[in-house]
Amino acid sequence: MSSYLDIAGLKISPANLNKPILENFSWKVEPGKVYALIGESGSGKTTFAFSLFGMLPKHSKIFYDRFNLFGESYNFWENQKWKAIRGKKINMIPQNSHLAFHPFRTIGSQVQEYYSSVLRKNPSERECCDHWDQFGIRDSKRSFHSLPSQVSGGEKQRITIAMAQFSESEIILADEPTTALDPIQEKNMIELLMNSLKSKNRSIILITHNLKLMERIADEVMVIKSGKIVEVNSRVNGIFSNWNSDYARELLGLF
Repeated sequence: MSSYLDIAGLKISPANLNKPILENFSWKVEPGKVYALIGESGSGKTTFAFSLFGMLPKHSKIFYDRFNLFGESYNFWENQKWKAIRGKKINMIPQNSHLAFHPFRTIGSQVQEYYSSVLRKNPSERECCDHWDQFGIRDSKRSFHSLPSQVSGGEKQRITIAMAQFSESEIILADEPTTALDPIQEKNMIELLMNSLKSKNRSIILITHNLKLMERIADEVMVIKSGKIVEVNSRVNGIFSNWNSDYARELLGLF
């Protein structure tokens, strides 16, 4: 299997609109690399993210020439097939970490349930807390027994990153993963993710407006506008250069 993800000609439109959200979207994701997806709000980044989980709105109009994940062809009407890879082979670090947790259950009980039901792992409270300690959670035992409302946004963000790292998924989709973190925490989180990428041959798809983060870790950048790919740029000799489209240069402040 040369690519984890191989998409060609993907077009997605809402049921009640003829104008597509994504159009002629083609992309390959190979093992062990970091891919960044950038574009202004409403450009189609979130729709692309949900397409990777087979979680598009009902009655969406979906067309594609090829949609392969991990060497197998997928369509958007085989829900059981998607369920077999969600949270296991492909995982997400959400932008809004507070939405990742039920408000009236302790964080630890939800994390253990996820590990047990999705990953078929049964880590003890001590094992969870020891793992969280690596991600800078100061009092992991307190967080384990707390409700989400009793834990800071930055701490919840670190827990969702720890959960994705623990999952051993081949693809981690990171949607603005460090927005709730200060610069030092961001640096530490990214180092942990990058170490897991190298040791486990993972790929990371980074959806971000953080251009410094993109420039620091991405191997390839895709720029989209109004659902269309306007440019794909790869790192050469450690830098991104030769941006061809006016939109990419404007977005990156290169004028």
